[in-house]
Amino acid sequence: ARRPEPPEPPAPAAPRHRGRLSRRRSAARARRSEPNLLRYIPGTSPVHRLWAGTKIIMMAALGLLVALRPSWPVIGLVAGFVGLCMLVARIPPGAAPRLPRWFWYGLLIGAALTMQSREAPFVAVAGMRVSLGGVLEWLRLTSVSMTMFATAALLGWTTPLSDVAPALDRLMTPLRRLRLPVDEWVATVALAIRCLPLLVEEIRTLLAVRRLRTASRPARPRRPAALARQLRYTTELLCTAIVTCLRRAAEMTEAITARGGFGAVSHQPARPRRADAAALAAMAGLFAAVILI
Repeated sequence: ARRPEPPEPPAPAAPRHRGRLSRRRSAARARRSEPNLLRYIPGTSPVHRLWAGTKIIMMAALGLLVALRPSWPVIGLVAGFVGLCMLVARIPPGAAPRLPRWFWYGLLIGAALTMQSREAPFVAVAGMRVSLGGVLEWLRLTSVSMTMFATAALLGWTTPLSDVAPALDRLMTPLRRLRLPVDEWVATVALAIRCLPLLVEEIRTLLAVRRLRTASRPARPRRPAALARQLRYTTELLCTAIVTCLRRAAEMTEAITARGGFGAVSHQPARPRRADAAALAAMAGLFAAVILI
């Protein structure tokens, strides 16, 4: 008797599986491209143990330093100081935010526009006059912006958001003698900081719904109207985000009114210590180095 031949394996449903896999990859790619800002990284480093007010003072001092003398040596010193603080705080490379593509495209467009400025010196490239002075000024501005962005990111990585408002309350204590509404300012900052994670979560939910709606639609060929459709979707997303923010603000206002107004902002008596004095001394040394330069 002839043995029956084994049945042939069924042909895999390639198109549907490939489409589902491509949608999953695009969703994962979109999640990786979302910027991760103000994410606290727990740790026991000396930078983590510093008082939040000390870090705020240092960030303001660094910003004032590069604003008064935006020269390349000063920018290099400030960037090196921030990089050293990141090494001491043991910030992992994965904590850096993943900036979207349009950010880099904007930088390239800005560099291309500054090439046509009238700042000397000039060089000829492929028959075109390129302004090296304009490109250097663009690089200087970009370096200052990136350095201050890294300083703000370091403050967010090493400082819990709940410690910022009490530190501001203590730093602004001398302003109370001038009869300024310091309590209202600090309470506003505290509420904004506490509502920021909720707002970020709402925006992420809206983006996820937007991706699901896009993935559920059949693929369409690229047309000239694709840009207009993308702009319309972006406008709708912004309008929805504004409505969500207003709804959240109304709910928080009702909750504050029901509880009798603003409560205590400073929930922990944080004070500067010896490590903060050492950090401020290092900042003073950086200022002395800048003056000598």
